[in-house]
Amino acid sequence: MQKRNLFINSIKRPRAWLLLASLTLDPAFAWSNRGHRMVNLAAATNLPADMPAFLHTPTSIHEIAYLGPEPDRWRPITEPELSASSSPDHSFFLERGEMLEPLPRRRYDYLRKLTAYRGEHPDTNNQFTPQGTGMLPWQVLEVYQRLKSSFRSYRVLTGDLSRSALKDIEPMRAEDLPYVEQTCLFYAGWLGHYLGDGAQPLHATVNHNGWEEKDNSHGFTTKRGIHTAIEAETDKEIEAEAVTLQSVQRSMTKTRYLNDVFRDVIPFLRISQKESITVYELEKDGRLNAISPEFQKFTARRLAAGASMLRDAIYSAWIDSKNIGRPQKADL
Repeated sequence: MQKRNLFINSIKRPRAWLLLASLTLDPAFAWSNRGHRMVNLAAATNLPADMPAFLHTPTSIHEIAYLGPEPDRWRPITEPELSASSSPDHSFFLERGEMLEPLPRRRYDYLRKLTAYRGEHPDTNNQFTPQGTGMLPWQVLEVYQRLKSSFRSYRVLTGDLSRSALKDIEPMRAEDLPYVEQTCLFYAGWLGHYLGDGAQPLHATVNHNGWEEKDNSHGFTTKRGIHTAIEAETDKEIEAEAVTLQSVQRSMTKTRYLNDVFRDVIPFLRISQKESITVYELEKDGRLNAISPEFQKFTARRLAAGASMLRDAIYSAWIDSKNIGRPQKADL
């Protein structure tokens, strides 16, 4: 318990390098370092008790939480190529993406579909690109499958699955188990970043950094900066303990099995997209700030949505890891 409390305190009271990170805000980011850690921490501390014991240790919980902000550490200035290539994975603008349904399950099939759409609609050329629509559902699915694969290796090494069922992973020995566990933790933490992003409403709408749609009858701000404001104010909330692990946990849903994470992430994003109206209303009324009770409740609710989805995805990857050769799922 002492170690867990120390880690929670590290979210609230950052060292100098965390302070520096909070000062170099980028609109591509979602919840800030502390926010992403909070999503992962809430998920990791609420994993079902019947999951492998190594996931429930304080060290494992802390590692999953630490990895929440990992993709945001790939900075445009210091890692420009990595940052540029991975930036579409943080969002999916539903207003555009759903115009391309049915959505292919495979990333490159979707990229081909985007190319075809641009050819048919040259006037929208700059919008229907990976950067203009986002790739979050595909990133979630791919990292989820990495996690599922690692859980499967864990099952083999612990005798839960026959080695004959997975001859392609040989040679794998008992002494490899700690490395397999470490891999599971890494993928679980990495997955949490994108589900945390998906819970941030401005990652699911074309109005991601100022209202862009033609219909703006409510008079929402069209200025850039609202995206950065959410990150900065969330950071302040957690630092000031206005949003805590307990307040996030209170808003989490009950654990559920995701039959198809690719299908399930779309309605998850639709809820976020609808919540973007709340973001703009809060900004318009001057309540998008850390001292606003309405914004505090909103932040805890959305962080809880990301934490719930991550917990369910980790749990589902564990369940699915026992199934080998399942039928190919259809596109959306």
